[in-house]
Amino acid sequence: MRELRLPAYPVITIDPLFSIWSTSQKLYEGDTKMWTGALKPINGNIIVDGEAKRFMGLGGAKEVIPQKKVEIGLASTRYTFEDKKVRLKVTFTSPLLINDLKLASRPASYIDISVESVDGKEHETQVFIELSEKLAYKGAKKLTKAGVLPFPEGKIAYLGRVIQNSLSEAGDYKEINWGWLYLAGKSRIFVGSDGCKYLKSDKAGGKFRKALVSEKNGVVTPETPLNYYIVVGYDDNYSINYFGQFKMGYWKTAYHDIVYAVKESVAGHDEVMKACRRAEEELMAKAEGLGEDYISILFAAYRQVMAAGKIILEKDDPVLISKECGSNGCAATVDVSYPSSPLFLLGNPVLVKAMLIPIFKFARMRVWRYDFAPHDAGVYPYVIGQVYGAQGRFVVKHRHNFFKKYLFNCYSGNIYRYSSQMPVEECGNMLIMSAAYFNESGDFRFLRENADLLSKWADYLVSCGIMLENQLSTDDFGGRLENNVNLAIKSVIAIALWGRMLNQIQPGEGKTYLETAASFAKDLELRADTGDHTTLTIEDRESWSLKYNLVWDKIFGLNLFSKGMYEREVAFYKRRLNKYGVPLDSRKAYTKSDWLIWAACLDDTGEAIKLFSKAIADMLRDSLTPVPFGDWYDTLSAEAIQFRHRTVQGGLWMPLYMKHVQSGEGGNFLID
Repeated sequence: MRELRLPAYPVITIDPLFSIWSTSQKLYEGDTKMWTGALKPINGNIIVDGEAKRFMGLGGAKEVIPQKKVEIGLASTRYTFEDKKVRLKVTFTSPLLINDLKLASRPASYIDISVESVDGKEHETQVFIELSEKLAYKGAKKLTKAGVLPFPEGKIAYLGRVIQNSLSEAGDYKEINWGWLYLAGKSRIFVGSDGCKYLKSDKAGGKFRKALVSEKNGVVTPETPLNYYIVVGYDDNYSINYFGQFKMGYWKTAYHDIVYAVKESVAGHDEVMKACRRAEEELMAKAEGLGEDYISILFAAYRQVMAAGKIILEKDDPVLISKECGSNGCAATVDVSYPSSPLFLLGNPVLVKAMLIPIFKFARMRVWRYDFAPHDAGVYPYVIGQVYGAQGRFVVKHRHNFFKKYLFNCYSGNIYRYSSQMPVEECGNMLIMSAAYFNESGDFRFLRENADLLSKWADYLVSCGIMLENQLSTDDFGGRLENNVNLAIKSVIAIALWGRMLNQIQPGEGKTYLETAASFAKDLELRADTGDHTTLTIEDRESWSLKYNLVWDKIFGLNLFSKGMYEREVAFYKRRLNKYGVPLDSRKAYTKSDWLIWAACLDDTGEAIKLFSKAIADMLRDSLTPVPFGDWYDTLSAEAIQFRHRTVQGGLWMPLYMKHVQSGEGGNFLID
């Protein structure tokens, strides 16, 4: 762990509908919130020798125990507080370990508490932590019920709405409005009332909101600190509406129910903490030589990436449904999965397959009538067919649309507007992700099952050539572009990768695609080159942009574009470096952190990774926008722009993934 200043700090990160953050620099300066900004109060108070002080949230004692520092690790956030008597450490851990799907999907987080004497004396100590009932629903106060269950290691308290309506709404900027909140541990666990009223009585007052409360007391001496932990869990009952089927979270394939999962979380605390430390140490070892700033931004991003999606089970396969947070709330968005893929390719390639499955499934449905790949598979948590670009009456606008006909069952005409599609973007993304997954796994069965769609999409790209029509790309916030060079680069690389994939299942049949890609690349490089950089669009000689898609040419050793092109691009980017990064293109001063790191990978010296990582770390340190790690921000002011809590930050792992492939550590089934 390391001391870091962030715009917002992860506290309890479980999934897109239950991800709690502190947006204050001091934990006691504000209430904790959902990534959406909705208040989700967790209060903490400590009583030492009869004197009460607050360390978390706004509820309880007026006086605070001063916060000394906050440290960030891969899976943990640790706050340290200290006054003249004691030192208090509070550590929040969400063990979303990517290589363990059972653990990564388990909706349970830890809060570890440690109290030490700093003045050499004994102190009577009590620590209270309360979870407001607001964590269990959205908006105004709802009718709730709560209770306590005993188990051998302690007690489990639960709280939730009296009226449960699972998966009752969909869209962006949503938080959980159904399910059950749990609190467990070896401390005293009970149902109290919000606002630390339990400091006087543990009976919930009728006019107060309910709260789940943990209380631990003991005598702290110089030799004997007070150490304990609690578990916070959330059972959403059902997680995803998957093409009309209500799917539970993947973790329910491993546990009988949430109570069993919470019990195992309590019992397995020590082993889980060891696993988190090992994962952090392994990451630091892999990132050795890339700079401290690079490691820092990975620590800042990891839990966000993992909590921006939900893993379910479809037949025998895990399926990962990401949410396009802070953008439009789409589910399984292809151009969100694409930038996130480096972390999953490096940590657990089956999760890349898990992101591809719902798109392949939807693309085979009668409602999808295009020869190119779809943009998404729904609006979270409804995987009911692409919503992006759907005609007005088909769009899920509010909870009552839940009862209407699913988009994937609409057969009367084309319900999608072509002008809203991203044809080249999504075809390229699906082909590249499929190639990267196959390269790691050698999964011939999955490749053969989807070869018809991949071939159709590759043929579509061939038909488009390199002089692309005016259409949207993943950087659609910058506006539509004609003859987009970076998009054409992606298309060329995708065609070549399909050639290699096709050769694996039909030896020799991929030759034409490889030759076409090589011809396209040569023509594109000549048209876009200005001498010291390539242009944003082919016809605008004064323009420029980050050619982040080139990284796949380098990773797979396709050699479609010249080494000189790489060198000129990197040198040009370094000259355009502002305080907080290189702009995405010549139109605006904003950038995207994921693409910036991909562009840095073009530098064989490794210098660009260190430079650009420092710029991103400086942005996090200086940003005054109190939101989770925003990938779209201004390189002059460090202001985050709209996007937040997005899984695309998995793209920050690209240097490690590239090293993984080039060192031969991966399967390398597509590498010549």
